[in-house]
Amino acid sequence: QSHMPDDAARLKHPGRRRSRALPSRNNERGFSLLMVTLTANVLIAAVGLAVDLGHMFVVKSELQAFSDAAAMAAVRDLDGTRAGIQNAHTLATQGPLGATLPNATNFGTTSVTTATDTYATTFGGTYDSYATATTSSTNTYRFVKVAASANVPIYFLRILPGVASPATVSSSATAGQRALPPNFNNGGLVPFAADAHSTTAANEFDFVRGQEYTFRWQNGTPPTTCPGDSGFNPSLAPPQHGFVDLGQGNGESNLGKAIRYGGYPNANSTPNSVGVGTSLSTPPGSRGDAVANTLADRSNQDSDQTDTTWSAYQAALAAGTANGRRIVTAPIIDPSTYAGSGSNRHGTVIGFANFLLDPAAAYQAAGPSGALCATYIGPGSPNSASTGGTNGASIYVGVLFQ
Repeated sequence: QSHMPDDAARLKHPGRRRSRALPSRNNERGFSLLMVTLTANVLIAAVGLAVDLGHMFVVKSELQAFSDAAAMAAVRDLDGTRAGIQNAHTLATQGPLGATLPNATNFGTTSVTTATDTYATTFGGTYDSYATATTSSTNTYRFVKVAASANVPIYFLRILPGVASPATVSSSATAGQRALPPNFNNGGLVPFAADAHSTTAANEFDFVRGQEYTFRWQNGTPPTTCPGDSGFNPSLAPPQHGFVDLGQGNGESNLGKAIRYGGYPNANSTPNSVGVGTSLSTPPGSRGDAVANTLADRSNQDSDQTDTTWSAYQAALAAGTANGRRIVTAPIIDPSTYAGSGSNRHGTVIGFANFLLDPAAAYQAAGPSGALCATYIGPGSPNSASTGGTNGASIYVGVLFQ
C-alpha cells in the first residue's frame, strides 16, 4: 500500500516516462543504421578490392606469360636477315602459337592484340621499331623486346573516387641471344668440320651466309664442288675428307650413329667436351656410300625435302612444314693447324657454326667419293636456327633477360 501513491502518479501521467525513453531508442536505432551503413561500405570496398584487384592480377600474370613466351619464340628467328625479323615479328605479336591459337588473357577469352616488338644489337642499347629493323636486308639484331597491354573492367571499385573503368595493365619481356664461350659436353655436334677461310672469328672466319661449304672433300680435281669453297684447298683436306672424331671413334657404324642422332661428345667419350682450342682427330678416307647415305638419313628426318636455300627453309620453318632436323652445328678448324698423318692427323677447333643440310637426294647422288655440302647460316647457336651474332668463336643461346 505504501507504493500506491507512486503507482497512482504513474497512472495519472502515463506518457511522461515514455516521452523520456523514446529519444534514447531512436538514438540507438540511428547509431545502428550508421554502423550498418559504414560496415557495408567497408565490406563492399573489401570485396571490390579482392575481386577487382584479383582480376587485374590474373590478367597481368597472363599478359606477362604471353610477353615472356612471345619474346623467347621471337628471339630464335633473329638470324641477321630481314626475313628473320619478319618471322620474329609474327611470333612477337601473335605469340608462339601463332594466329590460329593466339595466347589470350581474361581466362583465355580475350586475344592479345596490342603487342609491340622492338629490336636491339645489345641488351642495354637502343631498341628499334619493327619498321626500322626491317629497313636493311641484313642486320646484327640479337635482342627483342615484347610489350603488351590489356583493359580490365572494374566492377566494385568504381564507387571509390578517382577509380575509372576499365583499368589498363601492361607487361614487357626482353629475350636475347647471349654470347657464351663454347663448350659442348652433352652432344650437339655432327662429326664433320668445316675449314675456316680465315682465323678472324669476329668476321665469321670469312664464311658467307647462304653459301655452301664442304663437309666431305672429294677425290680428284677440283677437291670440292661446294660453291663456298671454290678455289679453296686447305692443306691435305681431300685425303682427310672432313670427318672429325668427337668421341664416337673411327668405325663406320659409330660414325653413322653420330651423324644420324648426335650425342657426341659426352661424359663417356674421349674427348668428353669440345671447345675452342680442342684438338680433334681427323680420320682419313671417304667412307664411300655409307657416309653419304647416312647423311641422307639425317636429312630425311626433316619433313622439308624440297627447299635448298636458307630463306626458303626459313619460310618452311615458320609455316610448320620443316622441323629443324636439317639444321646442324659443326666445329670449325683452322687448316693451318693440321698435323700428323693418317689416323693420327688432327686439327685445332677455332669456332663453331650452324649449317643447313641439303635435301637427302643431293647426298644420295654424291656417290661414294663425291663432295658433301651444307649451307652456312651463321655462328653456332644450339637452341636457335641461326643468330644475329657475328663472332664465330662464341655460341649464341636464347635466354630471357628481363
